[in-house]
Amino acid sequence: MKVRFGSLKGSGLVVLSFVLALSALAQDKAPKKGAVNIQGKVTAIKKDTSTITVEVTPNTGTAGPTPRQVMYTASTNFLYGHSDDNKPGMVDKVQMGNFISCAGTMSKGVLTATECVYREKI
Repeated sequence: MKVRFGSLKGSGLVVLSFVLALSALAQDKAPKKGAVNIQGKVTAIKKDTSTITVEVTPNTGTAGPTPRQVMYTASTNFLYGHSDDNKPGMVDKVQMGNFISCAGTMSKGVLTATECVYREKI
């Protein structure tokens, strides 16, 4: 039985390019290094200070919900729906009681959001 190395080399190139493409996609979806995520129920919206108060429920322990401050800017990207199925949104549509998930950078206990995804609480 004769094996042709030319056909194996071509197959190897296809597999290699497929792996590299998947790796690039995974890097696009991966959170940026140093990014922080806050998610929970919206309990207050202050447009004058561009802040949203989010009630974060801890995963474990006996402590109750903790209010966390999220600051948004004109460049914050708001999306409506779920993280994997959403459409463009706007801060004016965020309401008290909505579920929200915001990602950004933390400074002095306040998250400055680069992206927030919100939806009705179910």
